Amino acid sequence: MARPTVLVVEPAKHLRELEMEALIRGGFHPCPADGLAKAMKKLETCNPKCAVTAFSLGDGTGAELVLAMERIGLFLPVIGVTGRAEARRAFEKVGVERFLPKPFTTDQLIGAVKAALSDGD
Repeated sequence: MARPTVLVVEPAKHLRELEMEALIRGGFHPCPADGLAKAMKKLETCNPKCAVTAFSLGDGTGAELVLAMERIGLFLPVIGVTGRAEARRAFEKVGVERFLPKPFTTDQLIGAVKAALSDGD
């Protein structure tokens, strides 16, 4: 059975790598991007079933990513990663319902992705 692909959008290289390692151990295939523009390019090639995104992406926000995906007709479960109340509110405004607080454990990340993917079943 194919491992579900998860778009991982995190500008901090060390955090992105930790998230990717955790997802691999959890049975997923991570598709990494370090910002909004690269995430949009990855959507064309990696066919993700879920996205995990930080709010601040350097060249945009996680909320802008959600809106950009919707504009191209892609409606994925999105997990917003943030420790800031204002960022959480911005995510909620665009329909994000799942969150991981910073910092989070690898078990929390894997659990959030599994839960997000099972919502579509």
